[in-house]
Amino acid sequence: MDAKINTFITLCETLNYRAASEILHITQPAVTKQIQSLEQEYNVKLFNYDGRKLTITEKGQIFLDYSRSLMNNYKELENVMSQEDIRELRVGVTKTIGEYVIGEWVAKYLKESKRKLKLVVDNTDSLVNMLNDNMLDFILAEGMFCKERYDYRLFREEKYTGICNSSHPFAGKRITVDRLKQERLIVREEGSGTRKFFQRELEESGYSLEIFDNLVTVSSFEVIRELIKENIGITFGYKSITKDEKEFSYFTVDGWRDKHEFNIVYLKHTNAGKLVDEFFIKN
Repeated sequence: MDAKINTFITLCETLNYRAASEILHITQPAVTKQIQSLEQEYNVKLFNYDGRKLTITEKGQIFLDYSRSLMNNYKELENVMSQEDIRELRVGVTKTIGEYVIGEWVAKYLKESKRKLKLVVDNTDSLVNMLNDNMLDFILAEGMFCKERYDYRLFREEKYTGICNSSHPFAGKRITVDRLKQERLIVREEGSGTRKFFQRELEESGYSLEIFDNLVTVSSFEVIRELIKENIGITFGYKSITKDEKEFSYFTVDGWRDKHEFNIVYLKHTNAGKLVDEFFIKN
């Protein structure tokens, strides 16, 4: 069963029988046979061909969510049965949280000597993929994710705002999108939560990033902070990244939301909730 489940998950990720066979180092007919075996065993259709494109069925998506949880629980069993007395907790956090929020929690957790921790800082999309691949126990993310597919808890709401130099004309103002597009805009890389939030607000106002003639992409918050300090451009992000330093000021856009959620996210049907409690509540 482990082999079948692993084959199914790999095929879901590649949506290509040949690519799945190469990753798994088995023949393409063997992949087909294992998928057919699962479909017969559960009496469901897991995949469809739409023209030449392989797609996951609705039942297949449900099966995928449970399969990932099964593999997570299997890895947890391996950890419990291993010779190591101390289990390594694997936590993923997005960059805003990693640089400005999580430090105090990590320090509290590691004050107890019999604890091991692996902390990964990356953008939301990468962390969700690592969670799906059982490389992380849970993630703390500010980005958007499919809430139907995961268990999650609200960690806190955070102020999301326009950020500029304190001498910029936008400082302390409410502006329109039309006024916004005339500025040099500094955004995070694709896949980041802060960029997704900005794009969502922009699209709901009937615009896209294409309205900006002067768009700068920077993945480092420290570099973004320095650019704002030098009055090189404006950005959107969480108020916490400014550390309330006097060089920074804030502005809002008509009709845009000014708060977003930080959520603890983990796979359904696993014991990850207990690990979350251990890190955040029993800390």
